[in-house]
Amino acid sequence: MGHRVLIAAELQALIEPDQLAGLDVTWLRADDPIPKGDYVAIVPLLSRWVGGTEFKRLQRLRLVANCAVGHDNVDLVAAELRGVTVTNTPDVLTDATADLAWALILACARRVVEGTELVKSGRWAGWHPGLLLGVELRGRTLGLFGAGRVGQAVGRRAVPFGMRIRYTARNPRPQFERATGAVRVEFTRLLKESDVLSLHVPVVPETAGIINADALRRMKPSAILINTARGRLIREEALAVALEEGRLGAAGLDVYIEEPAIHPQLVAAPRTVLLPHLGNATLDARRQMAAVALGNVQALLRGDPPLTPVFRLKIGQSVARWRARRPGALVRWDGALLLLKPARGSRVERPLLHDPRAPGRGHPKPSWGESKQGWSSKRSSGLLGGRFTAQSV
Repeated sequence: MGHRVLIAAELQALIEPDQLAGLDVTWLRADDPIPKGDYVAIVPLLSRWVGGTEFKRLQRLRLVANCAVGHDNVDLVAAELRGVTVTNTPDVLTDATADLAWALILACARRVVEGTELVKSGRWAGWHPGLLLGVELRGRTLGLFGAGRVGQAVGRRAVPFGMRIRYTARNPRPQFERATGAVRVEFTRLLKESDVLSLHVPVVPETAGIINADALRRMKPSAILINTARGRLIREEALAVALEEGRLGAAGLDVYIEEPAIHPQLVAAPRTVLLPHLGNATLDARRQMAAVALGNVQALLRGDPPLTPVFRLKIGQSVARWRARRPGALVRWDGALLLLKPARGSRVERPLLHDPRAPGRGHPKPSWGESKQGWSSKRSSGLLGGRFTAQSV
């Protein structure tokens, strides 16, 4: 009998038999709750929440091998507290998602959907010099909010179109700048200068709803807004109003706040291209995602390090470094907040946990006795890190 593993049933057709060697697989359908059992790993889709309640059902769980580049569906704090490793599938979907972003850019710029609807309706009366006039991209400015793997891939594709590139990111990207001529700017300038604004950042407290009514007012009335990242970056009602009032040229969206539901005002808004979350929907990308997720499972069961861990730094090491810089820190990574206060004779006096992605779900909180004895050193067997910022409290 192999190691017991839960795998999303939707992946079954994408997985080769040899990738399941040594595994006792339970296929988990989208509408099935996570069962109790001695499962050592779970391979979920981004649509399935895996948090404190789920971890309680899976007492022997060692790995959440997310079949996605994102991990908004996993309670990272709860996973760390239980020593559960979390992995994702970066890199393999970069080109597929960048290609789709460009499909949206071109569809919006040249009014492809409107043209298709006109032909299919039977109302097309023939060529006319003023029919569905679009926008040429050469000489225009592509703005990238976020310059990670996908953002840079979208930017590189803009060079043959003759576009200028501006980007906003936490850190400069010198190699990307040399290759494309991109210029790093502040977010307000990005809004003002972009003819096409493409979003490529995760949802954290600073970015949730950042494309709101105020941001849309700062954009050019002819600008095109593209989102293949996360639906929660945009206030959908504000976007619909801007389109209705002619204060925005067009919007191409692949993600939404409450998928599969979309704000009805946005569905009815003019000059939109709305896709059903197709970002990495190519056969090659999906097979590679499944292969990476299963590769992480097999690596862990062999006793090897995971191939693509979400966090890399040990808690004890991280806390020691932060304490050396400041007396206390509010540490944020991937949407979770961890407030650390200096201990009296130990590294951490009291950790306070909060996850804005899962209101009401709750998180395990160490007891005072546990945390005063050095919670960070007791919990250092897991991994922490990824993208984070720290600030004084």
